[in-house]
Parts: sequence; structure tokens; C-alpha cells
Amino acid sequence: MSALSTKAVYGLAAMHVLSHAPHGRSMQVREISAMTQISHGYLEQLLSILRRANLVISIRGASGGYKLADHAYQPHHYDI
Repeated sequence: MSALSTKAVYGLAAMHVLSHAPHGRSMQVREISAMTQISHGYLEQLLSILRRANLVISIRGASGGYKLADHAYQPHHYDI
């Protein structure tokens, strides 16, 4: 059995926080960082990877942030 990398654990933690946001509400990186205790810079890198994997959606603007992609709420197999 192989252990999960730190990057995978932190990515799952960020997605867990996003999964508890009211549907349709985006969260800013600083909010996610405060809830997960992941540094802001590292979290931005992780969210970029998750965005490219189509697991999260980034929203621009003053009220922007990140939210889970709709299909991320359903179980799938992803190669990250």
C-alpha cells in the first residue's frame, strides 16, 4: 500500500473545504488557507493543479475565488 503525498493530502483538504461551501458560492484563497492551515502560496499552486484537472473552477473578480466543479461532487477516478 502506498501512502498519499503531502500534495495529495493538502489538495484533498482544500477540496473538502470547498465541498462544504454553499452550492454555487466561491471561496477565496485566504479563506481556504485559514481553514486548512495551508500557506497561501502553496495553496495557490495546488488550486492551479486542481483547476487544470477540472476538479475546481476559478472565478475572477472582487467576489471571485474557487469552487468545486459540478462533476467533482460525484465519485470518479482521477489521475493526478
